[in-house]
Amino acid sequence: MPPVRTRITVALVSAAAIGLELALMRAFSLRFWHHFAYMVISVALLGFGASGTAISFLRRRIARAPRAWFCASAVLFSASIPASLRLCESVKVNVRFLAWAPGEMWGVAAVEAAALVPFFFAAVCIGIALSDEPSHTPGHYAANLAGSGAGAVAALALMWRISTAGLFTAFAAAALAAALISLPWRRIGSVAIAAAGAAALVAVTVLVPGEIEPSQYKMLSYLENMPGTRTLFTAEGPLGRIDAAANPASIMRRA
Repeated sequence: MPPVRTRITVALVSAAAIGLELALMRAFSLRFWHHFAYMVISVALLGFGASGTAISFLRRRIARAPRAWFCASAVLFSASIPASLRLCESVKVNVRFLAWAPGEMWGVAAVEAAALVPFFFAAVCIGIALSDEPSHTPGHYAANLAGSGAGAVAALALMWRISTAGLFTAFAAAALAAALISLPWRRIGSVAIAAAGAAALVAVTVLVPGEIEPSQYKMLSYLENMPGTRTLFTAEGPLGRIDAAANPASIMRRA
């Protein structure tokens, strides 16, 4: 595989993976409660561990065409980010009933499975790169470390400027750029790749929801569903999100 392009791809994939982890922590905290934010770390590690198992089982096939598998995993990583978020949003889980409603655990398992997929493909991409020629491995590993650090810093900086849903769009775009860089341009053609990239970016923008909606079981959702509720103020940053809302009924009760 071309060393320079491979390292750029690995750096972008690593940055997008770390940024996605922080974005998921924020999204789960907003939608459910902070307990689910901690779960993201184990889900990401599980995805990376599963990728190692998959690479081990498929090592002979990967060895025949490593660049094809490398490019495919980068493309699938980009596509799986908005798809995973949509699946997580579609699962209904009442966290407060977990202690006495075992059926709710299936919803938690579904959320974990959906969140695991992007990390799996990101780790497959990085793992294939690290299985390259021994002389190239140190540079690939350095790109992985540099990209991971840059992704963490970028995620924190973006939290001051864009919404939580916007974070997913940004990191899906970074993963898409990595996928386009990894493709063999001479075989496919620059025009075809540019057109595919533009179409994929539009699809990512459409698939990612405009806002992360809190669970219907959270107090904020109850308040927003009450007639006459007005949202007075909303702000987001690295430390969290603040929502201020007012309802005539609650004002009368306080008076």
